[in-house]
Amino acid sequence: VASNPSNVWWQSFDHPTDVFLPGVKIGQNKITGQKYSFTSKKNSENPALGLYCMELDPSGSRQYYDMLCNSSIVYFSTGEWNGRYFNSVPEMSSNVFLDSKFVDNDEKDYFTYTPFDKTVITICLLDVSVLRHLLWVEELQDWETVFIQPKASCDVSSVCGPYTICNDNALTLCNCMKGFSVKSPRDWELDDRREGCTKNIPLGCSSNESTTGLTDKFFPIPSVRLPYDAHSISMETVASAHECIQVCLRNCSCTAYSHGRSGCSVWHEQLINVKQYNGTSNTNEEIFYHRLAAAEVPSWGQNRREKIIAVVVGASVSAFSFLAFLLLLMIWSKRRSRDYPINKIKEGAWDCRF
Repeated sequence: VASNPSNVWWQSFDHPTDVFLPGVKIGQNKITGQKYSFTSKKNSENPALGLYCMELDPSGSRQYYDMLCNSSIVYFSTGEWNGRYFNSVPEMSSNVFLDSKFVDNDEKDYFTYTPFDKTVITICLLDVSVLRHLLWVEELQDWETVFIQPKASCDVSSVCGPYTICNDNALTLCNCMKGFSVKSPRDWELDDRREGCTKNIPLGCSSNESTTGLTDKFFPIPSVRLPYDAHSISMETVASAHECIQVCLRNCSCTAYSHGRSGCSVWHEQLINVKQYNGTSNTNEEIFYHRLAAAEVPSWGQNRREKIIAVVVGASVSAFSFLAFLLLLMIWSKRRSRDYPINKIKEGAWDCRF
């Protein structure tokens, strides 16, 4: 503050970073144009500014957007304020311990909240990628989650970075596509996957556009939600999957294609927001084919052949051993039955001597 306490130069509540504390205002000053928004942290250890921002809908509606900062890509909306809670966050209606308000006047419009009980400790934060509302439980000495949005992490734009597959039902949320490896392992471990994955072997097309581009192959990823930034080819131009493949191969910047109910679609440069479904029925599922250097495909085929050969050899050895065992058993059985009468005679003669 200045020498005059009424003149404030800077205050933390006007710059909330990634934590939305009780009493903080998220919105805008209509007179000065100043925005009150918050930004995710870089990763689970580094509180530097990350990829995502939460701010009031710039069009003027009473709702908030979670979005990629400095872009128009929205991955979650709170829905409009209905006087008690935001429509897309019905969990707020059960938070009877919070006094939530949306204020809209000539000077400002903003949302804020405070606990009715001042001893309640609660915070809302924009984590690395999702919005969390936490409540401190004294008996447990730990934070409990009141709600998390969006509920499906794969709905967060670019959450896994380029050349990855996101799956909400898998053991690990993000995995590299076939033929790719994690670009920044250290950041990846800290939930910062903005770098995504990088190609193991460059495409043949990149070294000689006129000839070797046609040797590149495609690897299928089934049951996916296709990336958003597709380039659709008219059905008059492309009538089959084979023609769709050729369209992609002829362009060195083409990194993937899909041919299905919606016709032929191709993608250029980085592949982002590929979501895979596991054991779920979704009408939007497609088969997505991403482009790989030809050298990648034989290596997988060779490994597969080696496994098949190993299985065949192992099965053959086991079968031969079993047959040999049966043969020896039959020989032993026949020899024993042949010698049985002689042994009996010998035993009887021996008994006679006594």
